[in-house]
Amino acid sequence: MDGLTLALLLIVAVIIGRSWQWHRDRAARRLARHLDQANAAMDEITRKRRDAEDKIRRFKEKQ
Repeated sequence: MDGLTLALLLIVAVIIGRSWQWHRDRAARRLARHLDQANAAMDEITRKRRDAEDKIRRFKEKQ
């Protein structure tokens, strides 16, 4: 295997490695964004539940 072939193989390997790394990082960012959205939704649900519980507690205290 001559030097030119070896250099071309090295270049192709680097390109493939960087492409894989870019796709992996992109997938990780997408997953992080979805997790952030899910956490925000859960926080909203928890807030609404607590508000409802407080409303029920105040209503029972009035009676």
